[in-house]
Order: sequence, then C-alpha cells, then structure tokens
Amino acid sequence: MKHLTDNFRYSFSKLAAFKQCPMSFYLQYVENPGNDEELPGYFSQYGTLMHSILESYYKDETPAFLLADEWRDRYDNEVTVTPPPFPANFGEKNYNAAVEYLENFTGLPDGYEVLSVENKFVIDIGGYKVSGIADLVLRSSSGDIEVIDHKTKSNNSMKKEYQLYRKQLYLYAIWIHGEYGVWPTKLRFNMVKDGTYIDEEFDESMVEETKKWFLDTIHEIETCDALEDWTTCIADGERKEPYFCRWICGVNPACERYQEVRQIAYGDYLEKKAMEADYGGI
Repeated sequence: MKHLTDNFRYSFSKLAAFKQCPMSFYLQYVENPGNDEELPGYFSQYGTLMHSILESYYKDETPAFLLADEWRDRYDNEVTVTPPPFPANFGEKNYNAAVEYLENFTGLPDGYEVLSVENKFVIDIGGYKVSGIADLVLRSSSGDIEVIDHKTKSNNSMKKEYQLYRKQLYLYAIWIHGEYGVWPTKLRFNMVKDGTYIDEEFDESMVEETKKWFLDTIHEIETCDALEDWTTCIADGERKEPYFCRWICGVNPACERYQEVRQIAYGDYLEKKAMEADYGGI
C-alpha cells in the first residue's frame, strides 16, 4: 500500500487537482510520484509556451515586437499534442488568439517596475510547507504592488472556476506580504486568449479564508492517505466529466475511468457526425 512521501510538498495546483478528481491526484502523487510517463496535454503545452514567451519579455530577453514571431517559431515543436476536435477549429482559434494577443502586446505599463517573474517560493500555512510560482509581480511609482497570473483558459471557463482560482492569487499575496512587508493592492488574471483582465481589489479577509481552504483540503488528503486503501476515499460511482478525463487529465491512461469516457466521447462523436450527415442529406 502506497502513501504520500514524508517530504511531499503541497501547492495550489496539487490541491486543485485533488478537488477536481481524487483519483487523478492519487495516480499522480501517490501511486507514481515523479512519473516521467505522464502524458503531456494540449492545454498544458499551450499554457507553458505562452508563459515562457511572456517570461522572456519581462526578463528583458525578448522585445515586445518579436513575441508573436517567437510564438510562431516555437509552436510546432512545443505544442505537439493534438487539440480537442470540438468546438470546430478549436486548435486553430487558440493559435490565432495567441498570435493576436502577442501582436498587440503593449508591454510593461508606464510607471511600473518588475519585482519578480516566475518566482518560485515556499511559505508556511498552519505548519505545512506550501510552494508556488508567482507569474508576475509589479510595483507602481506610487509603491502599490500588483500580482498577475497569466491564464490561457477562456473567460467563460474562468467565471465558472473563479472562486477556486482566486485563492491562487491570495496564496501569492501571502508570499508577497512576507517578502515585501505589504499586501498587494490589486490581484489580476491576465486572460490571454480573450485579451482581457479579471481584476480584484485586495481583500484582507480573503487571506484567512484562503488559509482555511488550504488547511481543510490538506486534511482531506491526509484522511485519504491514512486509510488502508487510499482510493476508498473516492466516492463509489463518482464520475468526472468526459472532457476533463479525455483532454485535460495528465494521468488518464492509467485510469479506468479515462478508458470508459474515451469510448463514450468517441461514441458521441460518431453519433453527432451521423446526425450531421443525415441533416445534410435533407
């Protein structure tokens, strides 16, 4: 029977993975920790490339006017997984959205300085070590600090998950307070594909709420890990949406649910094509 290692370090992404699918968390971090065979995903490759290009700008390695060319030059070699086939032309639309964003990229706002880019940190929350990577931290000429997280999901998707993901920004805020001695004034999601921002004025009451969420989720994981059979903490008959299992989860080949939903998704696809063919023949 396998359990979490003694030196296991928590992070927002790991806890969010547990909330999304405990089986995915188990397979990735308990059954096969550090497994090199984990499948890359289209969404993770797309996001990693965009983060890398923006990082190169904010570290003064690539000028703004070359960012779109950088995307074009690197895309085929670094985004190698086929995108989902639906909605129609999904991959092409995502590619073009990134090009449009980078071609119209305005760079660092006047009066701002870069404090950190892709900064890795570890903080203590209730006696647990929690790690993170803050995409971008800026300071204005008036001394106000803004923390920015680049997101390559759609605005509609973020609206559904905002209450979860805002905790990621407050985790960064806790680190900023420890690093710079002040709270950030603004928390910002940079919604790359839509070319917009989702802003939130810092709310100190959310700090304790965020810490509580981290500790409650960690305790849920510890409860699972203490069981004789870790996976018994996963509710019988639990079913994740096919889209997550088929296109997002990085450990899907090892999961029986993935094999099931892949067949369901393929069957739905064939049925849809058949209906389209029938409609076209009318």
